[in-house]
Amino acid sequence: MSQRGRPPAGDPERLVSHLAGRHLVEPPEATVRRAVALRAGLPARAARTPGARRALAQVLSDIVLRFDSAASPLPAGVRRGATGERRLLYGVREGQLDLRLRLVPGRGLELAGQVLPPPPAGASVTVHAGRTRRAAPLGACGDFLFAGLPAGARSLRLVVVAPGSPDLVVDGIPAAP
Repeated sequence: MSQRGRPPAGDPERLVSHLAGRHLVEPPEATVRRAVALRAGLPARAARTPGARRALAQVLSDIVLRFDSAASPLPAGVRRGATGERRLLYGVREGQLDLRLRLVPGRGLELAGQVLPPPPAGASVTVHAGRTRRAAPLGACGDFLFAGLPAGARSLRLVVVAPGSPDLVVDGIPAAP
C-alpha cells in the first residue's frame, strides 16, 4: 500500500488483491465481542451474556440495518408527521429484508415485509413479539403480513425458514413505530 493509504498503482495483481481485502487481518474474537458490547452500549463484561452472543452472531451473519425511518434526519424545515409508521431495511446475506411497522388503533401492531430475492416455494416466516408467536407462509414475491401483534412488545424476532437455505434470524427489531 502506498504512503497515503491508496491502493498500489501500476500493478494489476496487487490492486486486485487490495480490493479483495487480502491485506486485512481478522480481529481476535474478544475484540469483536467488546466492539459489539460497546456498540450496544453495554459494559464489556456483558459481552459474555446470551443476548450479546446473539448480537455477535447477528453481526457475523451479515445482517445489517441499512435504513430506519425513525433514525433518519429530515430535510431542514420538514416536520415529521404523526404517521405511526416505521420503515426498516436490513441487508441480509445476498439480499434484503424490507419491513413496515404500523400501530393500528384498537388492533395492535401490524408488521408487513418482504424478503428479497424471494425464497423458494415452501418458505415461511415466524415473528416473536413478547410471548406471542405467529407463523405464516411467504407469498410468491417473498411478502408477508402479521396483524394484531401486541403493541407493548419491546422488540421483535423474525425467523425465515426456506428449504435448502440456512434459517434467517433477525433479533432485536424495534417494535415501536
